[in-house]
Amino acid sequence: GGVGLIRASTGLYVETDNEEQALGAKIILDAAQEPLRQLCINSGESQDLIVDGVINKTRDQGYNFPDRQNQSWGCRGNPEFEGLRC
Repeated sequence: GGVGLIRASTGLYVETDNEEQALGAKIILDAAQEPLRQLCINSGESQDLIVDGVINKTRDQGYNFPDRQNQSWGCRGNPEFEGLRC
């Protein structure tokens, strides 16, 4: 949920005609971070550190809250996903 929304909105550009539209676009893009921020609040983790970490990681990396560490969910090199196209 949270990482997926951030990945979907990263690099997204919204063309606007005025300041009001630009503000609206910023609100929507910022809102994409809120589910991950709420997970941070619920687990007692730093919102800024986790969100920034997810934004700056590769596409197959996120944050594992139960283990309190960054984690790769990619299928490359993972025997569980052998034979699948990644």
